[in-house]
Amino acid sequence: MSLERKSLILAKTEVSYGVDPVPVGATDAILTGAVSYEIGGRSLERDVVLPNFGKLTPVNVGEAIKLSIPVEMRGAGGAADAIPRIGRLFRACNMPETVSAGVSVGYSLTSIEDGESVTLYWYADGILHKALGCVGTVKLSGKSGEYGKLAFEFTGIYAGTHATDQATPSATFGDAAVPPRFLSALFSINAYAGAIENFEVDLGNEIGKRTDANSASGILRYRISDRNVKGSCDPRVVALATYNPWTAWDASTAGAITARFGSAVGNKVVVNLPNCTLTDAPKYGAREKERIYQLAFGAYPTLAAQNNELTLTFS
Repeated sequence: MSLERKSLILAKTEVSYGVDPVPVGATDAILTGAVSYEIGGRSLERDVVLPNFGKLTPVNVGEAIKLSIPVEMRGAGGAADAIPRIGRLFRACNMPETVSAGVSVGYSLTSIEDGESVTLYWYADGILHKALGCVGTVKLSGKSGEYGKLAFEFTGIYAGTHATDQATPSATFGDAAVPPRFLSALFSINAYAGAIENFEVDLGNEIGKRTDANSASGILRYRISDRNVKGSCDPRVVALATYNPWTAWDASTAGAITARFGSAVGNKVVVNLPNCTLTDAPKYGAREKERIYQLAFGAYPTLAAQNNELTLTFS
């Protein structure tokens, strides 16, 4: 018997792509929600003719292991420059880590094609699934009064020995901080401190594969081939003199969007998107019988800086 609620994720950054660094429970356990797991593959039909009806048995080909991993948006606790366990997951999404001693830990963007990767062990109550060479993307969301959430999606190399019977090890999760609620968020869009309930950002990484007949699986590696950062928010409608999304959309006006999760040292995360424009015409909605805007935005690199659509700063 395998219970759905008994589960554990271990994650460790790979030194060489697809080479198992052997994550362990003492240093590599990640506190997560319910994990989703699937095999990506195809069935090869045998295109032959027979003297009778029917077809020969096809050959199943596994190409990828995919894991969806929800985690809480929270810092490591303690010092402002303490590296959160989830940092290794950001790094596998082409978000390199920068530690400013005594100040913060930042995750920015890069366009390196063969960036960092992570090995994931998923213990499903007595069954161990291994996924090597994982790269991914992430969506973050915040709702007023609730804690922030991160939804990671990873794709890794398929191997025929990816599943074995193995007891779940003891785990030390490390990050003791309680996730901060989305309050006193200092949210602003184009310098307007709008009253919002919901805020979402999608990193939008595209995952590609590099095929190679010399590799054991026919795929040499998975890589991030492009990204399209986008998001949404729902500010309360105010006088157009204060905030006018209609003219912002008409003129394709670019501006910054920022928000903060938490305020305590070691458990604060600032989301910064410095160059955003509305991608869809504004729509009206309602919240508690008050009119709101439903805004969809895209975040874009500037020609001067590049790779600056999004930064996350833990401090």
